[in-house]
Amino acid sequence: MESEDSLSPLVVEKSEVVLVKPSKPTPDVSLSLSTLDNDPMVESIVQTICVFAPEPYLEDQANHDLAYLLQHALSHALVYYYPFAGKLHRKSDDNRLQLNCKPGDGVPFIRATAACTLSSLNYLDSAGDEAYQLVPCYEPVKGCEGSI
Repeated sequence: MESEDSLSPLVVEKSEVVLVKPSKPTPDVSLSLSTLDNDPMVESIVQTICVFAPEPYLEDQANHDLAYLLQHALSHALVYYYPFAGKLHRKSDDNRLQLNCKPGDGVPFIRATAACTLSSLNYLDSAGDEAYQLVPCYEPVKGCEGSI
Protein backbone atom coordinates (compact mmCIF):
# COMPACT_ATOMS: atom_id res chain seq x y z
CA MET A 1 0.00 0.00 0.00
CA GLU A 2 1.28 3.48 -0.83
CA SER A 3 1.98 5.97 1.91
CA GLU A 4 -0.03 9.18 2.07
CA ASP A 5 3.06 11.16 1.04
CA SER A 6 3.31 9.33 -2.28
CA LEU A 7 -0.33 9.89 -3.24
CA SER A 8 -1.09 12.35 -6.04
CA PRO A 9 -2.80 15.58 -5.01
CA LEU A 10 -6.49 15.73 -5.83
CA VAL A 11 -7.43 18.81 -7.82
CA VAL A 12 -10.93 18.59 -9.27
CA GLU A 13 -12.40 20.65 -12.09
CA LYS A 14 -16.19 20.58 -12.31
CA SER A 15 -18.42 21.38 -15.26
CA GLU A 16 -21.60 23.38 -15.09
CA VAL A 17 -24.51 21.52 -13.57
CA VAL A 18 -26.90 20.01 -16.09
CA LEU A 19 -30.34 18.65 -15.32
CA VAL A 20 -30.75 15.01 -16.39
CA LYS A 21 -34.40 14.27 -17.12
CA PRO A 22 -36.12 10.91 -17.58
CA SER A 23 -35.85 9.62 -21.15
CA LYS A 24 -39.63 8.99 -21.30
CA PRO A 25 -42.63 10.79 -19.77
CA THR A 26 -43.24 10.19 -16.07
CA PRO A 27 -46.37 10.63 -13.90
CA ASP A 28 -47.44 13.94 -12.39
CA VAL A 29 -48.00 12.90 -8.77
CA SER A 30 -47.59 14.16 -5.22
CA LEU A 31 -46.43 11.59 -2.68
CA SER A 32 -46.92 12.02 1.05
CA LEU A 33 -44.02 11.03 3.27
CA SER A 34 -44.28 8.88 6.38
CA THR A 35 -44.39 10.11 9.97
CA LEU A 36 -40.78 8.99 10.40
CA ASP A 37 -39.73 10.97 7.31
CA ASN A 38 -41.34 14.06 8.84
CA ASP A 39 -39.58 13.76 12.21
CA PRO A 40 -37.18 16.73 12.46
CA MET A 41 -34.87 14.66 14.68
CA VAL A 42 -33.98 12.41 11.73
CA GLU A 43 -33.54 15.12 9.09
CA SER A 44 -29.96 15.10 7.90
CA ILE A 45 -27.85 15.37 4.80
CA VAL A 46 -25.32 12.59 4.36
CA GLN A 47 -22.32 12.95 2.09
CA THR A 48 -20.88 9.69 0.85
CA ILE A 49 -18.35 8.72 -1.76
CA CYS A 50 -18.27 5.23 -3.25
CA VAL A 51 -15.34 4.39 -5.51
CA PHE A 52 -14.78 1.05 -7.17
CA ALA A 53 -11.81 -0.26 -9.09
CA PRO A 54 -12.82 -1.22 -12.63
CA GLU A 55 -13.04 -4.83 -13.64
CA PRO A 56 -10.02 -5.75 -15.79
CA TYR A 57 -12.21 -6.32 -18.85
CA LEU A 58 -13.46 -2.70 -18.61
CA GLU A 59 -10.05 -1.03 -18.56
CA ASP A 60 -10.02 -0.88 -22.37
CA GLN A 61 -13.19 1.24 -22.12
CA ALA A 62 -11.17 4.25 -20.90
CA ASN A 63 -11.48 6.00 -24.27
CA HIS A 64 -15.28 6.05 -24.03
CA ASP A 65 -17.03 9.07 -22.58
CA LEU A 66 -18.02 7.46 -19.28
CA ALA A 67 -19.74 10.60 -17.99
CA TYR A 68 -22.00 10.58 -21.05
CA LEU A 69 -22.75 6.88 -20.52
CA LEU A 70 -23.64 7.56 -16.87
CA GLN A 71 -25.84 10.50 -17.84
CA HIS A 72 -27.59 8.41 -20.51
CA ALA A 73 -28.12 5.46 -18.13
CA LEU A 74 -29.40 7.82 -15.43
CA SER A 75 -32.00 9.29 -17.80
CA HIS A 76 -33.27 5.77 -18.53
CA ALA A 77 -33.26 4.74 -14.84
CA LEU A 78 -35.29 7.84 -13.90
CA VAL A 79 -38.20 6.55 -16.00
CA TYR A 80 -38.73 3.84 -13.37
CA TYR A 81 -37.31 5.71 -10.37
CA TYR A 82 -38.88 9.10 -11.14
CA PRO A 83 -39.41 10.01 -7.44
CA PHE A 84 -35.62 10.57 -7.26
CA ALA A 85 -36.18 13.50 -9.62
CA GLY A 86 -39.04 14.89 -7.52
CA LYS A 87 -38.88 17.96 -5.31
CA LEU A 88 -39.50 18.01 -1.58
CA HIS A 89 -41.86 20.70 -0.35
CA ARG A 90 -43.53 21.40 2.95
CA LYS A 91 -47.31 21.51 2.74
CA SER A 92 -48.67 24.86 3.86
CA ASP A 93 -51.55 23.44 5.91
CA ASP A 94 -49.60 21.07 8.20
CA ASN A 95 -45.92 21.68 7.34
CA ARG A 96 -45.43 17.99 6.47
CA LEU A 97 -43.05 16.96 3.71
CA GLN A 98 -44.46 16.01 0.35
CA LEU A 99 -42.63 14.80 -2.75
CA ASN A 100 -43.91 16.47 -5.91
CA CYS A 101 -43.09 14.60 -9.11
CA LYS A 102 -43.72 16.55 -12.30
CA PRO A 103 -43.00 15.66 -15.91
CA GLY A 104 -39.78 17.37 -16.90
CA ASP A 105 -38.22 17.18 -13.43
CA GLY A 106 -34.67 15.89 -13.35
CA VAL A 107 -31.60 15.44 -11.19
CA PRO A 108 -28.44 17.57 -11.17
CA PHE A 109 -25.42 16.05 -12.90
CA ILE A 110 -21.88 17.41 -12.69
CA ARG A 111 -19.00 16.15 -14.81
CA ALA A 112 -15.72 16.31 -12.88
CA THR A 113 -12.17 15.72 -14.06
CA ALA A 114 -8.83 15.52 -12.31
CA ALA A 115 -5.23 15.33 -13.48
CA CYS A 116 -4.70 12.04 -11.69
CA THR A 117 -6.22 8.59 -11.64
CA LEU A 118 -8.18 6.91 -8.89
CA SER A 119 -5.49 4.25 -8.67
CA SER A 120 -2.86 6.97 -8.04
CA LEU A 121 -5.07 8.08 -5.12
CA ASN A 122 -5.33 4.52 -3.81
CA TYR A 123 -9.04 4.64 -4.72
CA LEU A 124 -9.51 7.36 -2.08
CA ASP A 125 -8.70 4.99 0.80
CA SER A 126 -6.32 7.59 2.27
CA ALA A 127 -7.61 10.78 0.67
CA GLY A 128 -9.14 12.35 3.79
CA ASP A 129 -11.21 15.51 3.55
CA GLU A 130 -9.86 16.49 0.14
CA ALA A 131 -12.01 13.70 -1.36
CA TYR A 132 -15.12 15.71 -0.49
CA GLN A 133 -14.30 17.97 -3.45
CA LEU A 134 -16.03 15.19 -5.38
CA VAL A 135 -19.29 15.62 -3.46
CA PRO A 136 -21.40 18.53 -4.67
CA CYS A 137 -22.49 20.88 -1.93
CA TYR A 138 -26.08 21.99 -1.77
CA GLU A 139 -26.54 24.87 -4.16
CA PRO A 140 -29.71 25.85 -5.98
CA VAL A 141 -29.72 24.34 -9.46
CA LYS A 142 -31.58 25.85 -12.40
CA GLY A 143 -34.72 23.77 -12.78
CA CYS A 144 -34.70 22.70 -9.12
CA GLU A 145 -35.70 26.01 -7.54
CA GLY A 146 -38.25 25.98 -4.76
CA SER A 147 -37.38 22.56 -3.39
CA ILE A 148 -35.96 21.78 0.01
